[in-house]
Amino acid sequence: VKNNGTGSSAASQVRLTGLGTVYDPTPVLVPEATDTFTYNYACTPAHTFTATADYFDVVRETDETNNAASVDIDCII
Repeated sequence: VKNNGTGSSAASQVRLTGLGTVYDPTPVLVPEATDTFTYNYACTPAHTFTATADYFDVVRETDETNNAASVDIDCII
């Protein structure tokens, strides 16, 4: 998660879906600051994972359309 704004963001939650749903706290971020988290899972057939920053809409933003990204992951055994 990256704060692309010019002011500090409020603390919020990232929602990760793909193999169930996981929420991860994001701390207050100053401008240009980032936060990461790691999600470990058992290798399974291909899945699409989607991460959505500020899932509960607690951060005031000028652009609410750039909060989600998806990636397809295929395990090779």
